[in-house]
Amino acid sequence: MPSGASQLSSDFEQVQQTLELYPSITIVKTSGEPPDHYEIEYRVRGYVTSPDGSVAVGEHHLIRIDLPFGYPHFAPTVKPLTPLFHPDIDPDAIRIADFWEKNPALAELIIHIGEMITGSCYNTREPFNPEAAKWYASHRDELPLDSLQIADIIDSEEPDDLLPEEDSFAELGLMDEDPEEEEITVEDLIDLIRFRFEQGELAGAAEKLAQLPAGTEFPGREEIEQALDEAMQRAQALFNESKALEQQGKLQEALNLLGRLDEIVADYPGLDELRQRIQESLRLTRGVDPEQEKSKPRAAEESATPPPPPKGRKAGKGRSGIGRAGLRIAILGLVICLAGGAGYLYFQDKSNLEEARTCWQQVRKLAKAGEYTKAEKIARELEKTLGAILVLRSDKAALEEKLTRLRSTRDYKEGLRGRVLYQGKYIDAALAKILLEYDRLVAEAQGLREKGEISAAMDALKKAQSLASSKGLKDQARDAGQELIQLRLAVTLREARDNVAAGEWEHAVEKYQQVLELAGGLDSPPPLEPVRQGLARASFKLALTRARKSFGDKQWTGTLAALGRAKSLLQAEPAIASPEEQQEIERLALDARLYQMLGIARRAYEEGNWDLAIGEYEKVLNFLREKKQASDELDDSVARVERTLLMVRIAREQREAAQATEAGDLDQALAHYRKILETISQSPFAGEPSLGSIAASVQERIAATREQLDIQEKTGWLEEHFREIFQEHYPSSRTSQLLNPKVTFLRREGNKMVFKLACAEKNQGRLFRLELDYQYDPATGWSMYSGQ
Repeated sequence: MPSGASQLSSDFEQVQQTLELYPSITIVKTSGEPPDHYEIEYRVRGYVTSPDGSVAVGEHHLIRIDLPFGYPHFAPTVKPLTPLFHPDIDPDAIRIADFWEKNPALAELIIHIGEMITGSCYNTREPFNPEAAKWYASHRDELPLDSLQIADIIDSEEPDDLLPEEDSFAELGLMDEDPEEEEITVEDLIDLIRFRFEQGELAGAAEKLAQLPAGTEFPGREEIEQALDEAMQRAQALFNESKALEQQGKLQEALNLLGRLDEIVADYPGLDELRQRIQESLRLTRGVDPEQEKSKPRAAEESATPPPPPKGRKAGKGRSGIGRAGLRIAILGLVICLAGGAGYLYFQDKSNLEEARTCWQQVRKLAKAGEYTKAEKIARELEKTLGAILVLRSDKAALEEKLTRLRSTRDYKEGLRGRVLYQGKYIDAALAKILLEYDRLVAEAQGLREKGEISAAMDALKKAQSLASSKGLKDQARDAGQELIQLRLAVTLREARDNVAAGEWEHAVEKYQQVLELAGGLDSPPPLEPVRQGLARASFKLALTRARKSFGDKQWTGTLAALGRAKSLLQAEPAIASPEEQQEIERLALDARLYQMLGIARRAYEEGNWDLAIGEYEKVLNFLREKKQASDELDDSVARVERTLLMVRIAREQREAAQATEAGDLDQALAHYRKILETISQSPFAGEPSLGSIAASVQERIAATREQLDIQEKTGWLEEHFREIFQEHYPSSRTSQLLNPKVTFLRREGNKMVFKLACAEKNQGRLFRLELDYQYDPATGWSMYSGQ
C-alpha cells in the first residue's frame, strides 16, 4: 500500500500557504517527514477552564493534530493541549468528524478549529462537554468572542477602477441580446424553402432561396429552381393578362384567370389586392350578366341593318332610278350580311380552337402525370369542341391527329386499364406507385448515407420498410430491414469507438453489446471477433473505472466487487489489460481490503467498542504482515498500524479511567492510568515526544486522582466523627442533636489539608448552624485549624 507521503507533503505545503493569511494561527511544532503530527497555536480570545475550575477568557491556545493511518480517508485525531472550554471539546479530543466528512482538507480544518475556539462554531446537542454547552447557550449574546483576521496583503483599489467599462462587455459579446433576433440557420432556411414550395407559396420560396449563402447546395435545389422559374413566368403572364381584362371591363374573365394564377403561385405579389379590387367591382355591378355584355356588340350590329320598307308601299314605274338605287342598296346589304355571318363563324371557330388547344394541353399534362382516366375525360370534351369547328379545318385536323396518336400509344392504352410501366413491365398503377416510392426512399437513403447524413438515411429506410410492410411487399420489407440493420450496426460501432476514445466506458459497453445484438439479425454478418475484443476491453475499463470511483468514495465493498469483475474479465482475456493496469488492480484490491478492515476498526473505536476495535486492528496487522512477505513497501504501513493500535489501547484505558472517575471509583481509575503508563513503556514507540506528552499527562492525572482519593478519605473521616469534633470544641452542643454534616475541602498549606466542617444543631426545637475549620497534618494528625 502506498505510504501517502505525497499526500502528507502536499497538505503541509497547503497548510503553510493558508496560515500565511492568518497571523493569529501558528505552527508551533511538527514531527514526521513529511509531517503527520502538528502542534498549532491560536492567539485569539476563547473560553478556557481556569485552575480553580471557573470559566475565563484566554488568548493563547494550543492543540495537537495527529494524522492516522489511512489519512485522508480517516479523519485526523485532534486533542487540546490547553484547557479549552467548548461544547465540542473535552480534555482528550476535539470533535471534527462532521466537518471532515464534508470538507476533508487539513488547512480548512485548522481554520475551522480556530472558529470553534472563538465561539463562532459550536453544537449544544450531544456535546462532548455538557457543562460548556449550557454555558454557551446562556452566553449566546456574547459570542463570538473574536474572529480570525485575514492579513491585509492586497492594496486597495478604487471601486470604479475595478469595474470593466460597458464597451468591454459589448466587445466580448456579454451584453444581453434580444432573444427574438436569433439568426436563422442554413438548415432552417432550406426546410422553410421546401415547406413553402410544397404549400404552393412559390414567391416566398423564391425569396428564401435568394437568402441562401452563395454556393449552398441541397438535394432537389436544381429542380426547385427550375420549377420556380417556370411557375413565376406563367404567373406573371396571367397576372398581366388579368389586369388588362380588368381595364377592358371583363371582370369575371379577369377573376377566372386569377383563380388559375392562385393554383400556380398562391402567394404571388399583388394577387390578393387585385382579386379584392376585381371582386369589389363585380359587387358594384352585380345584376349585369357578363354574357349579356358580350352580346351587346352583336345587337348593335343587328340594329344597324336597314329596316324593311313599310308594308303597302309600292315602287312606281316612273321611279326606275330610285329602284336601281334600292337594288344596289339591297345587294350591298346582302353582301354585308354574308360577310358578317362569315366573320361570326370565323371568330366562333377561333374561340373553339382556343378552347380545344387548352383541352389538348390538359390531356397531355394529365397523360404525362399518369392520370389517364382524367385525360380521357378531357379528350372526349376535346372531341366535342373540335366537332364544332367549321372554318379552321387545318388546325382542327392537326389537333385530331395529335389526339389520335396519343390514344394509340401503349402507355395510354395500358393507363386506361390502370396499368403503368415499371422496370420494363406493365403492372397495376397503384402497386407501381408504391414500388416507385419505395425505390425513391431507398435511393434517398443511399444518397444521404454517402453524404454522411446517417440519421436522415435511417429515417428514409424506416419509411421504406414501413411502406413495404404495410402493403404486403415482404421481399422489399426484408431488404430494407437488412439495409437498416447494416446502417445501424455501422453507426453503433462508430459510436462505440468514439466512446472508447472519450473514455466513456459504460456507453462503449452498451454500444458494443448493441452491435452484437444487431449482427444477430443479419443474413450475412461481418466478422465479430474485433467487436467481442472491444467489448471485453471496454467492460474491463468500466470495472476498473468503477473500482476507482468507489475507492475514492470510500465504498470499499463496491471497490472489491468491481475489482472482482475486472479480474474475471482479465482471466478470460489476459490481453485486455496493460501490465500497469494489472498492477493497479492488485494495489487497489490490497488498499480496499485494508481500508475496509480499518473502517470497521475505526467505527468500533468511535462507538467505544474497544475490544472489537483492538481485534480489528490486530487483523489489519496480520493482513499487512502477510502481504509484507511479498513486498518490502509495507514496512511503513505496518509501523503506522502498530502505532494506531497502541493509541487505541491507550484511548480505551483513558475512557475507562474517565468512567471510573465519574462513577467515583478512583482506585479503579488509578489502575487504568497505571495500565496506560505500562502500555507506553512496553511499546517500541515509547521514545516519541507525543507519547512522552501522553505519559506526562497521565502522571498528572494519577497525581490528581491520588489527591482526590486523599480528600475523599479525609472527608469520609470527618463526616464519620463530626459529632465528637463539635462536642469537643463546642461543649454546649453535647446536649443538642447534631445533624446533616457537610465537609468542604478548602486548600493545602504545605503538607496540611484544611477543611470546613459544618452541621445543624437542634436544641429545644430550634435549629442552629455550627461551623469550624479543621486541618490534617501527616505529622500530627487532626486538629483545629489555627490559621498558621
